[in-house]
Amino acid sequence: MRFIRPAQKFSFALLLASVSALASPSMQTTSGGQEAQAPIKRLATIGREVITDRDLAARLRKMPGSKQVEAVTPEGKKALLNRLIYRRLLSHEAERLGLDRDPEVALELQLARENVLFNAYLQREVTDRVRVTKEEAKEYFEAHQEDFPEQTFKGSKKAVTAALTAEKAGPLARKRMKELWEREQVKVDEAQLAKLDLASTIRKDRPSAVEILQMLEKRGKLPEELRNILKQGTILEGPPPKP
Repeated sequence: MRFIRPAQKFSFALLLASVSALASPSMQTTSGGQEAQAPIKRLATIGREVITDRDLAARLRKMPGSKQVEAVTPEGKKALLNRLIYRRLLSHEAERLGLDRDPEVALELQLARENVLFNAYLQREVTDRVRVTKEEAKEYFEAHQEDFPEQTFKGSKKAVTAALTAEKAGPLARKRMKELWEREQVKVDEAQLAKLDLASTIRKDRPSAVEILQMLEKRGKLPEELRNILKQGTILEGPPPKP
């Protein structure tokens, strides 16, 4: 079997492997081999809204590996939950102020939704359909052993499987995209695209999240709990605000 070296792999497929390699911590296997949902654990409430262990696990899976190690410690779990609460508080306040109806914000929300659906489709229709046998994984490891930090196949098995899954998923992903492109009859106006001055649309003066909060503070529109967070000097870090 001919393999492509990891540096040459299709970048689109690398994303698939990353998604595929993340196992959901909320799933358990029954005695019959079927997956069952673990009971949901309530960790915090914001009014009537509940933050559960699955919300925390979802945030954890989006963090880099080194940060994940820190986040599973007792202090790390508290900090991760606090950051999630802060994000929810700020999101709720943004909606109360009608920021979700701002054209630029609405576009960002649309792009975020598209990104979630994009990854969900790739996971179910591409990555989940790829199968890597133990023999294939061993052959790949032997061909690219210098590309994996662990010197043994056992220690590198997860990384090897993810890399090989990405390589095998690439052609399937390209095939699916080609099919959808043709089915939806996509047409690109090349002349209009060539004339587009995209660089002029980049906003270099866009305020940061902290600057927006400071502006709300000056206008007296910042709720007390968010004002306490801002006074700590950070939005995402630190202990929860004192009542």
